[in-house]
Amino acid sequence: MIDQAVCECLGLPRVEALGLGACLAPCEARPSDQAHLAGTPHPPATYTACLVAGQVLTTATGGLAVEDACSGTVVLSHTGWTELINDVRPRPYSGELLHVTPVSSGNTFCLPAGQQILALPGEQLHHPAAGGDQRDACAIDGPGGGRTGQSPRPTFLAADRLRAGDFLVFPKGDPHAASPPLAENFATLAGIFTATGRFTSPAGHRRLAFRFGPALRHGDQIRQVQSLCACVFGDVEGVEVTRRGAGIEVSVSTEAGYDALHQHLGAVPGACLSAQMTGQSAGFLLAFLSAYVAAEGDISSTVQGRWRKVTVASRQWAFTLQGLLARLDRYATITPQHCSTPRHDSMPQHGASSADGGRTGDRYQVQWASPAVPSPAPRVVVDAGAYFLVPIRAVHTETVTTSVFDLTLVGPHGVLIAGFPVRGVWGTDDGAASPIPASTRQRGPGPVEEEGAAL
Repeated sequence: MIDQAVCECLGLPRVEALGLGACLAPCEARPSDQAHLAGTPHPPATYTACLVAGQVLTTATGGLAVEDACSGTVVLSHTGWTELINDVRPRPYSGELLHVTPVSSGNTFCLPAGQQILALPGEQLHHPAAGGDQRDACAIDGPGGGRTGQSPRPTFLAADRLRAGDFLVFPKGDPHAASPPLAENFATLAGIFTATGRFTSPAGHRRLAFRFGPALRHGDQIRQVQSLCACVFGDVEGVEVTRRGAGIEVSVSTEAGYDALHQHLGAVPGACLSAQMTGQSAGFLLAFLSAYVAAEGDISSTVQGRWRKVTVASRQWAFTLQGLLARLDRYATITPQHCSTPRHDSMPQHGASSADGGRTGDRYQVQWASPAVPSPAPRVVVDAGAYFLVPIRAVHTETVTTSVFDLTLVGPHGVLIAGFPVRGVWGTDDGAASPIPASTRQRGPGPVEEEGAAL
């Protein structure tokens, strides 16, 4: 179980109160988006983001590779607003490419030199004293927050201005509750099934198969699954238990359960979640993650707190877990664990896709601490209220000749790449994107000039 410290964040303030702007449910489109989807012309002002293949966009249902996006794809921005992708066009690119590695190495991303990303120069951050409130560290302006006077605030900077020790913005997200709300018993069952389950249909009979490893109390697991299915769906037609090595497989025959879990978890559990799932309350997400970690994860204790970690085969699913934990006021790191050959397990594995960017058999460890321990060290993640400030560990620049994708957006808010906000460039009158020049500014010892609009 995730401990009570996580529950303390259930009354988080709205994002707009902390300066990140208005927030909509992940599955909602703005009126301009809905009009465009209905076939009416989009506004004449469009914005273009220049992105490299393999980067992962954030959508309401999880991660999506840039090259898999298309006209009509709806993604999320740092404000909580949805953004409608109007067009995706590949084109050749010759110039500098920035490889940015934050403290969470699994969130490493690439950007062309002039593409803007939301960041805070490291020298502008006031680190709190030991035991102090980290939310005061970045001096957030607005209701209830921060210092007065000169306050460092994140702003959009060209990628080639980023340096090791700077901070990237990782929004927590705070959507309105999805309607209708889902029961917490369903959250628990969905968490167990995501970690252990698969869909089967022998002889046309749709069943949910839960596979559990070696345990001393298989009877408890069987009763829990049977009880949850009966409580949530009410039409359990039969339960079969089969030995699988040292473990067991519990197969539950339930048409309603099969349909509901397939709708919200997709064909392969652990690949994505429905927009209705991700739009549920923090209490629902807590129940889902508690059950998922209990079945799939590992818990260890140190003098600083308890560490929880899960290992998954999909980078996109790792990003989804990271986003859900951020909703619960926890920043999780993602660490790639490369395998040179495929790993064959008896347990069902999460699906991978083109956005996972690794060899077959690669794994991604998602790890977080509870409770989080405030620290004055300059290389730790800072809780800034509505978002985390994530330090950059390394920036590598290379000159390349490659292909990039121009994503034309209807709105001005931009997209999230590996969870970090990237902004589009305003289009010209004929709809073509303005060129994205490399920045020529050099960071000196004095105040850093801001580029673009600050939060």
